[in-house]
Amino acid sequence: MLECHLVGLDISLADDQKILGCQYKIAISIWQAANDPELVDRMSKYEPPKVDPFDYVDIV
Repeated sequence: MLECHLVGLDISLADDQKILGCQYKIAISIWQAANDPELVDRMSKYEPPKVDPFDYVDIV
């Protein structure tokens, strides 16, 4: 499904079973990440970067 989107094809070309399979894989990956002690520990210590939200560059 993602491949169809990336190459500009209509998503209706994707088979429903493949879409369902992708949804299962994504759900399992999220579940595994949520139960990974190392990832949970790292995320608990995460600090967002100190960036000025209005600091931008005009591209001419």
